Amino acid sequence: MLDDPRDRLRMRDGVRRLAAIVDHPAVARIAGTVTFGDSGMPFGQAVALPDDELDALMLAEAWDIQHAAGTCRMGAAGDPQAVVDPDLKVNGLSGLRVADASVMPTDCRANLHFTCVMIGEMLARRMRS
Repeated sequence: MLDDPRDRLRMRDGVRRLAAIVDHPAVARIAGTVTFGDSGMPFGQAVALPDDELDALMLAEAWDIQHAAGTCRMGAAGDPQAVVDPDLKVNGLSGLRVADASVMPTDCRANLHFTCVMIGEMLARRMRS
């Protein structure tokens, strides 16, 4: 994560913008101390670090929270990489459908919950008709 210098630049910018929010009196009224992740370092102290030290801190505190998707890819008939067709029927099996994040051909850049709800709703409509 954050291997590209442009990603670290954007992350530093975001962290420093967040510092302005954390420093706001309204936040101070509801939070005694705001620390940078699990480091225990006060947020204001963290953002005052030189770029390379802030980068190291960000890398130590960052982790991936992606959801698994695309393991049962949906595709057009004849797509050799597709596991399910556009009606979410499993290729080569009858009576089995898949309606979750696994059918997404690629990972969406959003929370998967509502996307999965939409997939289920779409399948329910198709099965009713």
